[in-house]
Amino acid sequence: MAFTVFQLPIGYRLYDREKNKIIPLQEEEYLALSRVIRKECTSYDRKILERFQEKGFCNETSLCDIENPGISSTNINTLVWAIKL
Repeated sequence: MAFTVFQLPIGYRLYDREKNKIIPLQEEEYLALSRVIRKECTSYDRKILERFQEKGFCNETSLCDIENPGISSTNINTLVWAIKL
């Protein structure tokens, strides 16, 4: 997959690696795309995916998985905690 989804304290986001863009998502879209990534999607989830693909997002790629070795989940949790203060 050339995209990933994630949750922030301010909402849900989609990161598309091919476009190098982050876009906001509704909760329903976030959940559907999460199931697509886990390969547990329903026909409804595929329709949501197709809607994003029609707009040029969430297309297939030959690149490897998205990973940022400089940021661990511990660091992210620390940042989220600091933001809440």
